Amino acid sequence: MAVIEDFEEVTSEEALTAIIDAESEMNEMINDNFSVNAVNDTIIAAKSAYDRAMFAEILAKNTSGILLDEASSSLEGFNYDAFSYSDVIIYTDQVTKLKAEAYDVFDHLIALEFKIEEYKLESIEIEEVEILLEEAYLEFSFERYISTKEILSEANLILEENRARSTALRVVSTSGKNFFKKHWVVLSIIFIILIFLSYFSYFALRRIRLERKLKKLHSEKISIKQLLIDTQKERFEKLKLSSHIYGIRMDYYSRRLNEISSEIPVIQEILKKIEKKKIKKMTKPKITKEKSKIIKPIISFIKPLPEKKSKKQKKLKKKSPKLKKLKKKTSNKKTKRK
Repeated sequence: MAVIEDFEEVTSEEALTAIIDAESEMNEMINDNFSVNAVNDTIIAAKSAYDRAMFAEILAKNTSGILLDEASSSLEGFNYDAFSYSDVIIYTDQVTKLKAEAYDVFDHLIALEFKIEEYKLESIEIEEVEILLEEAYLEFSFERYISTKEILSEANLILEENRARSTALRVVSTSGKNFFKKHWVVLSIIFIILIFLSYFSYFALRRIRLERKLKKLHSEKISIKQLLIDTQKERFEKLKLSSHIYGIRMDYYSRRLNEISSEIPVIQEILKKIEKKKIKKMTKPKITKEKSKIIKPIISFIKPLPEKKSKKQKKLKKKSPKLKKLKKKTSNKKTKRK
């Protein structure tokens, strides 16, 4: 869509073309199965801005007819001199930005999927990241692109940590036994620290992120409720809003409030599960497959090697035939005496 830089010279035709281009961009997103609630609301706002600018233009020209009456009733109580077609361009530019951001985030989601498949072939731990990818897609479907980026960043960080740990394990497993004899104490301490840090930090980070999100949703819910009250006051008490704009606002606020109300219990349930897991791990520690893979080689190297017997000791064990004969004679003498 062409961006008009000089807003002061925007004409009716240019504003209308910008709206048509914005609708074309929205249709492209729909064809690619993108959620377009925010884009659609922005286009509706652009159309409302176009109507206001058109009515303001009619009133400024002091023309007569049906359109003048409609313009007067629509802009009653407003300072229509401030309305212009440049307002339309502000909204249509916002549509272009939303579309660009949506496709950019989607590309990052696809990139993470390919990365997971690649790391899976290298036998790197990817279960945690797959869960985060699902969460990222959920946020993306609600058009919360900033939150999606945060989750993707966390997922990539965990992947790199897992890869580093896996690489370290391979290096350790292929190293010689002499190296482990010299440095087994330091290595075992490092591995144990890494296991505990990665395990507890994941759940701690996830819990913190979910708690922040829950707090944010609660505050947003309160704000939206207040906005609903303010909108109703502006419409029915102050008579500042037209029925069209009132309907758009109420529909958007109600829909967002329903989304938040349905999302809060889900997050609360996830937090409860994390807390239960934490309590179980504190009471009954379990060794996971990943941990056992790391601990077994360490234990095998910690075990002392069997001492090699000297040649003298081996010779002593092999008894000579003369000694055997002497033993037999002494035993026979003892029996005769008895």
